[in-house]
Amino acid sequence: MFSRSRVAVCLVIVSVLAAGVVPLTVGAATYELSSPSAVDTPDRTVSVGGGDFEVSESARVSQGQTLELDTTGPSGVSYAVELRNSDREFVDDAEATGNDRVTFSTSSLTPGTYFAVVFADGNVQALLPVVVKKYDVSSTIPSTAEAGASFDVSAQLTQETSGPSVDAVEVAVAETSSEDIVVLEELSADGSNEYSGTISVPDEGEYNTYIFVRGADELDGERVFLGLSDSTSLEVDPSDETNGGSGGVGGAGGADSSDESTETPTATPTATPTPTETPTETPTSTETPTPTSDDSSGDSAASTAEATAEPTEEPTTETSAPLGAVPLLLALLLVAGLIRRLRR
Repeated sequence: MFSRSRVAVCLVIVSVLAAGVVPLTVGAATYELSSPSAVDTPDRTVSVGGGDFEVSESARVSQGQTLELDTTGPSGVSYAVELRNSDREFVDDAEATGNDRVTFSTSSLTPGTYFAVVFADGNVQALLPVVVKKYDVSSTIPSTAEAGASFDVSAQLTQETSGPSVDAVEVAVAETSSEDIVVLEELSADGSNEYSGTISVPDEGEYNTYIFVRGADELDGERVFLGLSDSTSLEVDPSDETNGGSGGVGGAGGADSSDESTETPTATPTATPTPTETPTETPTSTETPTPTSDDSSGDSAASTAEATAEPTEEPTTETSAPLGAVPLLLALLLVAGLIRRLRR
């Protein structure tokens, strides 16, 4: 009896645990929404049905083009995909099951911003903004720039259908890593559907740039989209001043030093002639031995003294003169001695 009751208790516990697992599995179900026509946009938060959703792209279609949406959901579970306008009002819906694709006609839709949402279990589970465009947008934006330096931006709009008038055309620059917008400027109209302006990005880094065509109606405090360009990459390099703040001055200093270096060679040739004048004076010192050849005057002692003193300046030239004078003196002394003997 005891063993049967024990088994019964265990069965009850297992049943309770099993009952608790089922809602956890359903609650953990995730839903996603994407589109083949989606384009990258800066990250932003959109509130729908009491929930906040972080979005980083928008589906972009022309009026009359079929809107295709890819959904991700629990296998075998059916749910609704709804299309709502900028006031969150219901426009159309379709049924999806598990991972599915649904389509919507846009022929009767006025250009502007819409939302596709996944609605399941009484709540909005996923969201994707949709832009039904009035204009096709192209842009001319450089791929590189210098931090803090101004550069030109232009946008060209091609009208595809009638609809709300343009209230503004903006250029947005967002960091690639965070998708935070660091520059948002309105462009000026240059003529029929031509817009341009000048902007600058303060810091170096990797960025994405966008052109937004805005209508007058507002959505969450922002004007609705009537057109949206593809994103383009922008690399912002350090400015010259940042590279060497004193580098600017240092650059000038470098220019001065290069001027000095060019002058140094001209100074060297000028100085070189000075040593070349020394050889021209050398003959003057070599003429000094000429008095020593005047041995007949009998001042051999003086000439010998001069000869021995001058070799320190011209050792090679002056040593030859005294060596030639010694035999001559000896010969004279010998002749003088013979004459004296002969006279006796």
